[in-house]
Amino acid sequence: MHICLCFIGLQRTLAQTVGRLKESLIHQDHTYSILYITWDTEDTQLFEREFPGSLVLKVPSISEDLPLFQRWMKGLQMHISWRRTYPTNKVALFRYFLQIYLWMQASMILRSLPEFERFDVVVRCRTDIVLEGPPLHRFYGLVSDYSKNFLFFADTPRHAIDKEGHACPDYIFFGSPQSVCTSLEIAQHIHKYTHNYIETREKWFSTPTLEVNILQPESTLYSMVVGEGLLPIFLPLHVEVCR
Repeated sequence: MHICLCFIGLQRTLAQTVGRLKESLIHQDHTYSILYITWDTEDTQLFEREFPGSLVLKVPSISEDLPLFQRWMKGLQMHISWRRTYPTNKVALFRYFLQIYLWMQASMILRSLPEFERFDVVVRCRTDIVLEGPPLHRFYGLVSDYSKNFLFFADTPRHAIDKEGHACPDYIFFGSPQSVCTSLEIAQHIHKYTHNYIETREKWFSTPTLEVNILQPESTLYSMVVGEGLLPIFLPLHVEVCR
């Protein structure tokens, strides 16, 4: 099988994770194309040493003044579950926008590759994680066994805000080229997949508080994946983030 490993985001703790990532993602029976899509401020020398022959593409940095972000934020009129971690809701939304903007750029880059249609599997992966469980490469064959509309995720950890507990961990996932690119284009669909929920915050309030129009990355990704006609499958894998 021809596997595209598409690393997206900051390099972070790659020095700690690269050995385990290679063991889980790479097997001699497959052919690999390896991409790293990150910001133009990143020093990618370590990645290029560890993955010789990889294609590294750097996206120009953006700021909160970007017109696209301004339109996106005003059009959504939503809150984000990260907002208590940052000084303002705008700052929290921008941090999330940085992630999905880079995803959007990654999708355009992937689709522009001459070999895009010849990939059997595309894996979206962060550089700062390790996977606990069977090697991920054992599951690549599922993409041809199932419909091309399936996406495969690690089972845990999952963070959800809807009553059913639905969430898609976005640390790593894989599927057909088209299904992965659809999920990476979440910025174009996110306005349709907000959540409302009641949260009991007894530490601050004596009564439950209704939270409306909430963007929570993992629950929103689940809603978007299902809403856009994709089906998530959760594999017996656990993700640990190395800080």
